Amino acid sequence: MFCVVEDNKRKDVWWKQTSELIAETLVQILKGEPKEKVPGSWRSSSPLIQGLSVFKVTRRCNIILGVKEYAELCLLVSSETSMDKKHLDDVLLALMNLCAQSMVSELVLLLPLLFRLRQPGADANKVGPSVEEENWSGLESVYYRQFRENIQSHPDKRK
Repeated sequence: MFCVVEDNKRKDVWWKQTSELIAETLVQILKGEPKEKVPGSWRSSSPLIQGLSVFKVTRRCNIILGVKEYAELCLLVSSETSMDKKHLDDVLLALMNLCAQSMVSELVLLLPLLFRLRQPGADANKVGPSVEEENWSGLESVYYRQFRENIQSHPDKRK
């Protein structure tokens, strides 16, 4: 029994150290440094692909970045002018909801990207006087109302 407990402790320490190393590398990627340490194909990929790839790795590996790092991720992803619309909507929604829950004020930078990914007028039949804000604003599946209400009590996060 003692050997199993010790083995589990070693695995936990190993996983923690590995997670920290991955997180440090992801933060360096977000900051664009050092370029010579990343493969050439990565350097030539778009900021959108880089940012969403970093986000997917954090989710798959259960790595939690800080608010500052999520803000950098929002800045990187929102800086892209042309994008591949395939499969990005779900990843972008997940990133937006995580930023909303973490009170990352740069979440608002992702709204234009979300609107570019969505089909224009897709929910036009839902417009009317009794329609919920999420429907007419195009923010269904985003915790935006909750984020807006929460951020009002934090003037330091409003810019």
